[in-house]
Amino acid sequence: EEEGTSKAAAALGGNEPQDFSAHWMAKQGEHGWLEEVLGDRALGWVKDRNRLTLEALGDPASKALYRRLLGILESREKIPHVRLIGDLVYNFWQDAANPRGLWRRCTYESYTQASSSSSDEAGARQKLEWETVTPPHPS
Repeated sequence: EEEGTSKAAAALGGNEPQDFSAHWMAKQGEHGWLEEVLGDRALGWVKDRNRLTLEALGDPASKALYRRLLGILESREKIPHVRLIGDLVYNFWQDAANPRGLWRRCTYESYTQASSSSSDEAGARQKLEWETVTPPHPS
């Protein structure tokens, strides 16, 4: 048994895995109020944590690295990061027209043909006929 695990278990009142489980189950619902993301209590908690973080670390917008990384993330020159699922290529895309992002997909065949038919790979993939899809919601 690892030393850190036994110390954590001892802090929870025991040394067995079920002790962790019992502790976790006893804590269920303790922070349920945070799930009401637009509730006054949850928003007040977030604002307080943001204030404490800014006091401790300073405003990141004043840092050169922050501005550089933000420029990269907000750049209009993006190569889609894709995932192949079955015979479809999926991508989560964000841009000025879709600031919250959207899920889209195309066939593997059209994706590979677009990239092989152009010397400008990023441009070719942008011209693909992507289909917007609605991801399933967990039940």
